[in-house]
Amino acid sequence: MSELRVTIDRVRAHLEANPADGEAEDVPVRVSRAGPLSFAATDANGRTVTTDMPPGIGGGGAGMTPGTLLRAGLGSCGAGAIALTAAAWGIELSRLEVDVASRSDDRGVLGIDGVAPEPLEVRITYHLASPDATDDQLRELVAEAERRSPVGQAVRQRVVVSTQVELT
Repeated sequence: MSELRVTIDRVRAHLEANPADGEAEDVPVRVSRAGPLSFAATDANGRTVTTDMPPGIGGGGAGMTPGTLLRAGLGSCGAGAIALTAAAWGIELSRLEVDVASRSDDRGVLGIDGVAPEPLEVRITYHLASPDATDDQLRELVAEAERRSPVGQAVRQRVVVSTQVELT
C-alpha cells in the first residue's frame, strides 16, 4: 500500500469519526495593486503570485492573467483529486497531466453591454495512463475525482460569494 494511501485512509477515518474537524477556514489571500493592471496576490503564509492583464486590454502582459490562474487552479485541483482518488482506489498512474483551455470575450471585462465577463466555455482534457487499470476504470476515476475537486465544483456549482466594501 502506498504512503499516500495510508495517509488518505488515516485522515478519512479521522474525519468520518470527527466530522466537525473537516470544516476549516481556507488560507486567505490579499491582492494588492502592483501596476496599472498588475496585482500581487499574497497568502497568509507569504507566498506571492503576480498577475497582469494582457496588453490587448491595457495590461503589461508581465504575469499570468487571473483567467490563466483560474484554469491552472482548475487543472491542478482536478489533478490532485485524481491522484488522491487513484491512491485510495489502489490505482497506479504512470501519467497524469491535465490541459485546461477556455474561450472568452474581452468585451465582457470592459463592460460592453450584453457581453458576459466569464469564460464562454472551458475545456478540460485529462491525459492518463496506468499499468494496472482499464480504460473504463480510468474514466470512472476522472468522473469521481471531478465530483471531489473543490475548485472544479466551485466553478461548476457557482459557489455563493459575499462581498464587503471597506472605505478608508
